[in-house]
Amino acid sequence: MKQFALLSFLFLVLITWSQAEDVAPPAVVTIAESLLKGIEDNDLKGFHSVCDAEMVTAIDAEALDEWNMLLSEAMLMGYQKEYLGKLSKTGKEMHLWRLNFDVKDIPDMLFELVTKAEKASALSVR
Repeated sequence: MKQFALLSFLFLVLITWSQAEDVAPPAVVTIAESLLKGIEDNDLKGFHSVCDAEMVTAIDAEALDEWNMLLSEAMLMGYQKEYLGKLSKTGKEMHLWRLNFDVKDIPDMLFELVTKAEKASALSVR
């Protein structure tokens, strides 16, 4: 009986833990959506609105133009985001999404967002 109770408890913990990683925190979702919208619309002000000071300095109009040229056409045709989870290190969190484009010829991409203090501090799309 004790083994059954222990196994049931461990199963419940495992289910709870796995579900916790399936959903991004709402603040992080807002940041990610603002960044993606900024890339899609080539909106530097909207993009910068969720970035920390270092990222504002690093991503200028020219850099956003490049991302816009590479991604906006595919984004406008439609895509879904699938949250894959997060990695934590040194006070920062890296959140990972899969971008699945509606156009079959465009491969999935990995959207990596590093946040600190509820601001974007790094971003990679590959």
